Amino acid sequence: MARHTLAILFRPALVLALVGALAVPLSARAESVPPEAPPATVDVRAFAGFGSGIAADAWLPGRSLRVDLEAATAVPSQFDWGGLAVIVPVARSARSFFGLRAGDTLEYTATQAGWVSGSRFAHGPDAGVVGHLESAGGSTLEGQFGVEAVLRGEEVICCDNAALPTSSFGVRLALRGELALSDRWALIAQAGLRTADHLLEIDLLPTLAVGVRVRL
Repeated sequence: MARHTLAILFRPALVLALVGALAVPLSARAESVPPEAPPATVDVRAFAGFGSGIAADAWLPGRSLRVDLEAATAVPSQFDWGGLAVIVPVARSARSFFGLRAGDTLEYTATQAGWVSGSRFAHGPDAGVVGHLESAGGSTLEGQFGVEAVLRGEEVICCDNAALPTSSFGVRLALRGELALSDRWALIAQAGLRTADHLLEIDLLPTLAVGVRVRL
């Protein structure tokens, strides 16, 4: 009789022990699963103003690196440029980051016989830092600050002897805000200033434009 009573009392304890033994490794396994890495994304922007064109930002899976592409014009067929840059976040949260940027720009300046002479093409390498803030709704504010150079094979000389030298150095500033309308669409406004010798007469290159962004 005593043995039967002990068996009846022991069974619930055995069941609880088995449940506990199974629950511990299952919970530990759930805790050990890392969060899913953010997928690759591509943002495409079209903008118009002083500096009209298109651009694309592509994030690698996990948002470990961003590649920026741009093609724009300040004066169509007279001064155009295309750029490529790589941005690497060094400190980040779920939506925002602080990172480093390295880029290069290929610029085209039209020449005209007896009016403008010299190199049509110039390279504009740059390096700097990037700060990116993003709200839960998807609106963003991004600022970039760095240094730049403009390098060309020959001076670009205009009719009044204004010249763009073969090499010049300056500061690069860029600011862009995006107002999210949905998960895919946003309105954008952007401004920038590059202080090396880019444009005849004024040397520096200011930009100001508005447009739209779509996320693919």
